[in-house]
This record gives sequence, C-alpha cells and structure tokens, in this order.
Amino acid sequence: MIGNPFIEARHALGAYAAIDGADIIHDHSGAIGPALASRDPSLPPVVHTLHGPWTPEASEFYRCIDERIHLVAISSAQRDANSNVRYAGTIPNGIDVDMYPMNEGPRTADLVYIGRANPGKNPDGAIRVARASGRELKLVIKRHELEEREYWEHAVAPLLGSDIEVLEDIDHATKVQLLQQAYAMVFPIDWPEPFGLVMVEAMACGTPVVTRPRGAATELIDDGRCGFLRETEAQMIDAVHCVQHLDRTVCRQRAIERFSAPKMAAAYERLFVQLLESS
Repeated sequence: MIGNPFIEARHALGAYAAIDGADIIHDHSGAIGPALASRDPSLPPVVHTLHGPWTPEASEFYRCIDERIHLVAISSAQRDANSNVRYAGTIPNGIDVDMYPMNEGPRTADLVYIGRANPGKNPDGAIRVARASGRELKLVIKRHELEEREYWEHAVAPLLGSDIEVLEDIDHATKVQLLQQAYAMVFPIDWPEPFGLVMVEAMACGTPVVTRPRGAATELIDDGRCGFLRETEAQMIDAVHCVQHLDRTVCRQRAIERFSAPKMAAAYERLFVQLLESS
C-alpha cells in the first residue's frame, strides 16, 4: 500500500505516537513522517533517509524541514543532484550478503534484468542488448501501476520473443537463483539512479553488471573489474562479450566491503553518536 497517503499518514501518526524514551528516531516513511516530526520540537533528533530521486516538489518540501530533520543521502550522486538542502551525511544502502551467496559452479549463458517497466529503467534496452549479444534474457519485471503497464505494452511487449523469459512477482530464493546462474546482469538505465540495489545484489552473487554511467551506478560499479559502465547500447553489447575476462570473486568482495548491512549499520551508528554528542 505504499503511495496511499491515508495509510501512510496513519502509519506515521501511530509510529510517532508510540515513541517513548528514544534517543534517536530513524525515519524511512517518505514525506509524511518527517513533516510530522518537523513540527514537534519535543522529539529527539530525527534522521531521515532519502530513498527516491530529486523532483522539484521533493526539493521544495525538504527545504522546508531540513533545519529540523537530519537528512541522509544514499549516494553521492543523489546528494550532488540537490545542493539546496542540508545533509547530515551520505550512507550507501547495504544488504545482508549472506542472503546472496555466490555460485562457484558453472553459469548459464543467459543475461538477467531486474527492474520496473519505465523509460528510466529501460527494460526494452536490456532486450536489445541481450539479443544483439546473442544471449537469452531473464526479464524480471514490475508492471503493476498504470504507467508501468502502458509502457510495457508500448515499448517492451513488441520486442518479446522466444529468447526472452518474462518473470514477475518472484520470491527472494528465485531472484537469488537467477542472479547466481546468470552470465551477467544487463541494466541499461537512462536516468540518474539514486542507488540501484539490484546491482549490489548481483555483485554479491558474483555476477558482473553492465550498465550506463548514470547516477549512483558510477559509485557502485568498479568499471572493468566487477562490471562495465558504457554509454551506448553498442558499447554495452561489446562489454557483454568482455564479461568472461572478469573475476567474479572481485564482484562479491566489492559488495561485502562497500555495500554490506554491517557496513551501513556502522555508518549510521557513527552518525547517531555524532548527533547525540552535538545536541
């Protein structure tokens, strides 16, 4: 029910009403939670993680509350996209890498894509890259919302063929199995991705990522070591052919060292202590 303002408001109201004796509040509730918190001076420090892209509306909103709420960006790219608000820090997202074990055995020749059906995520580009590289594609897609379904019918469905397997609403185990078996992930984003967690999940499974140098992708992917950052589809096709030269253990090691849950938690803990000491 994310996106329903009445349910989100009820959740945020209930959560803040239940807070008793906390030293720090860490809010992930979108706009409604920090809006409530910004009007209550009796609350302890409130840290709010920014999970979405910057829009003009989001920029104006956060400018109204950033003196009271401690904003955390999830990537330097997200932070650099809006210098008009006050940030408490930049802390990349983390995953439980143990939930994404690496496959040490043989791989299929298939590519994998995981994302929404919209022009920014560009699933149709993934099909073109996979087909031109001579590889089949596992296309894991989200197309629940009206705009996603319309984009799917207009831009993606006409490209489908026997070399494209479409999967939807898969569970965690299926996703991990796809990532473990894939030759590479192809992720031809065409927007300033604030983070891109699926790229980290792929690397944790030892699967290189071929993507565009957009947004946080330049911070996640070590070009030429755990994937490739390429601007055009033709360049991405060439990069797919070069994946065989990459060391898959390097992919997993980068996920562990840079984007693990313990790494993220430690960074937040340091921020919490800093805010408490300065309050």
